[in-house]
Amino acid sequence: MAFKDKREGAREWTSVRKTGVRIPYAVFRRPSGYAPPVHDPAGDRVADTELEQAVERFYRDLVLDHADWAPETVAETDAALVIGTDPAEWWEGHAEICAAWAESRMKHGGTELRPTRLSIRRYGDIGLVTDEPAFSVEAAGAQGRFRLTLVFLQMANGGWRLLHLHASAPVDNEALLAS
Repeated sequence: MAFKDKREGAREWTSVRKTGVRIPYAVFRRPSGYAPPVHDPAGDRVADTELEQAVERFYRDLVLDHADWAPETVAETDAALVIGTDPAEWWEGHAEICAAWAESRMKHGGTELRPTRLSIRRYGDIGLVTDEPAFSVEAAGAQGRFRLTLVFLQMANGGWRLLHLHASAPVDNEALLAS
């Protein structure tokens, strides 16, 4: 949950997690190469071929059994965040995300994603992607579906970098509340 600091003259934003730890706005600075927002007078989503290509490239790269692609995909900022389906998959910052994906690829191999409910929207310099992809991990012999939200940030060169990923496995509310 993010909120504006209401102190006199304060221009900082902080974030509070369930732990109650406050994170100063400085952590959320825009990464180098940040591009200013594109004005959208209608305030509505706009199509973006480069964003669509970035999403396609991300899906294609996940199939690889290495993560050499990660440093060029993830935004170079400490604010980048990946939350996976495993309870231990909470990785913050460019370096940690790249290292974690490299380790995961060595352990499990690549993951093939096939979009089933793919939605790609651009709001200024932010790209919002939602999907419920079918996945298969050949090395583990696993397949299924999960929910995926991606947030991309447009860079000054027009390219897109992954800022946030959240993957979740749907669970019935009754099962969640019973645990």
